Amino acid sequence: AAMAVIFQHVFTTITNNPNLFSFSQIQKFYFTMGTNFVTWDVPAFLMISGMLLLKPDKTITYQTCLKKYIKRILLALFIFGIPFSCMEIFMDTRKVSFSMFPKSVLNVITGNSWDHLWYLYTLIGIYLFLPVIKAFTDTCSKETFQYVLAVLFVFNLCIPIFNQLWEIEVAFELPVKTIHLFYFLMGKYLDDELPPILRKKKTVLLGIAITLFAKVIFCKLQMAYEDVFHNDLDRILTMALTILIFSALKGVSFKKINSQSLWRADRLCFGVYIIHPVFMHFFYKFLKISPISFEHRWAVASIGFWVLFTICSFFTSWVMSQIKPLKKYVL
Repeated sequence: AAMAVIFQHVFTTITNNPNLFSFSQIQKFYFTMGTNFVTWDVPAFLMISGMLLLKPDKTITYQTCLKKYIKRILLALFIFGIPFSCMEIFMDTRKVSFSMFPKSVLNVITGNSWDHLWYLYTLIGIYLFLPVIKAFTDTCSKETFQYVLAVLFVFNLCIPIFNQLWEIEVAFELPVKTIHLFYFLMGKYLDDELPPILRKKKTVLLGIAITLFAKVIFCKLQMAYEDVFHNDLDRILTMALTILIFSALKGVSFKKINSQSLWRADRLCFGVYIIHPVFMHFFYKFLKISPISFEHRWAVASIGFWVLFTICSFFTSWVMSQIKPLKKYVL
């Protein structure tokens, strides 16, 4: 999932900045399709968090949420968000001034630092309600759990699609209206017991292939009919792909891989998520070198950039983990 995030941002940084990059329709299709293939990345993070934090034998208190989880994310937001915002201001103005710091602090507070930090704001919201969510999942029946997931599914996936297709605004509202809570709870639900159809690996792999093909079709339609095929319509496919990938990997044995090495790599992933855009901004905006720069080899170059940024991100995360206060309180 961490590597998929890097892959997604290698591509979206180009398609989301048409003022910086000039690309053809074929290139736009390639980068958009590549992005659509990995939109399961952050939903998978949320499902994994739900799976781990909502286990029945795990004790979650308000003190734990405030003093451990939320404190850690807030520190990460300001320790990294402020320099990120300063870098953005510098790249836009090519000037260094004393006003950069207060502006950057305000940008972090208002959520106007780098886009990928939205996930940290989301985590804080989930952690604030985590004791309540945990109390619910510990005591509710399977039928009640399914009912809540169904309600979240309808209001966060179905109704937005309905609104987009028919260009109307359904008036019914949900007090807790967020797709992130759906994924968080779905991780716990699938961890308890996979539905029979998701226990068959061949069926799940076939489902992944079909969903990816559907995403290719959606990408073509989106480029041809942008006014009709909005990103909201892709949410169902993203949900299906996330659940299928989660189910495919759940229970898989990694005996051939040294467990300690795998664990050490896993411990670096939060730092990887935070730091990886630094390299994209440095290459894309400062050096003005991107896959588009490589003329006829731009497709291969995009994969090369992904590999390069992945290696740089994991290495930098490892370096940061050697700083004891940073490792103890943030990473």
